[in-house]
Amino acid sequence: MLIPIAKYAAQHDRSPVSVRQKAARGGFTTAVKIGRDWLIDSDEPYSDHRRAGEPDVLTTFTITDTYTDDAFTGDLQDAIDWTHSHWLNPCPDDVRAQVSEALDQIQSMMENASYNERRMIRAGKREWLNNHSAPLGSDESLQFLGAHVTWNSIKNRDAE
Repeated sequence: MLIPIAKYAAQHDRSPVSVRQKAARGGFTTAVKIGRDWLIDSDEPYSDHRRAGEPDVLTTFTITDTYTDDAFTGDLQDAIDWTHSHWLNPCPDDVRAQVSEALDQIQSMMENASYNERRMIRAGKREWLNNHSAPLGSDESLQFLGAHVTWNSIKNRDAE
C-alpha cells in the first residue's frame, strides 16, 4: 500500500526531508511522485548504506596514576571515561570539585593534543609520528592527581 513520504519517514524515525531527498535520488524502489507528492510502499525497508568514515589519524592516550601505578591506554573518549572512573567516581565529596576541575583541564589538554596531532600529520609533518607526553609537574592538574599522560598518533592506512 502506498503511503505519503511523511508517514513513511515517521514510521522509520527519519526526517521527511531526508526521505524525500533519498526518493528524488532514486534511493527507493517503490517511491513514486504523483504531482508534487511522493508516495512509497509502506513495506519497503529503509536502508542506509553509508559508511561511517574512519579517522585519518588515530591518537592513543596512555594515562598513568603515579601514586598507584594504575594505567590505561585507549582512544580519547575511553581515556576520558577512565580518568573519571579512576579519579572522580571514588573521590570524597569534600575534594570532588577540585578533582572535577583538574580532570576538565586534563581532558582539554588531551583534546587539544588530539586536534594538533591530526592537524600536523595531515600537513605532512612526519616528525609528529613520535611519542609525546605531558609529564608530571608540567601542569598543576596533572600534579594534583599524580597523572602522567602520553600520546601517540599514527596515520590510519584504512582511511587513505
